[in-house]
Amino acid sequence: MLPKCPKCNKKIEELRYYERVDNSLWFSVDENGEPNYEGGEIIYDGATDFDFCCPECSETLFTDEEKAIEFLKNKDELQELVKEKINKIKNGKRI
Repeated sequence: MLPKCPKCNKKIEELRYYERVDNSLWFSVDENGEPNYEGGEIIYDGATDFDFCCPECSETLFTDEEKAIEFLKNKDELQELVKEKINKIKNGKRI
């Protein structure tokens, strides 16, 4: 069983990953007065943001890689646990 997005309730088998990083570039103006961006580097200084989003509704589900991994890894276990609890409730058993 595939996990369901808690926002749109659609079944998903993977998450869309977005990463925002800081870039450091050289900026100048050429002889025609046009802007020029050159070289540079991506700066990983701990200020990087990560979003793991539903591929169906694009809502952010996680900002932590470990939580995203657990969501996808435990998809069957989680679904079975929820089904089991629902059945117990339907049958009037205490949880």
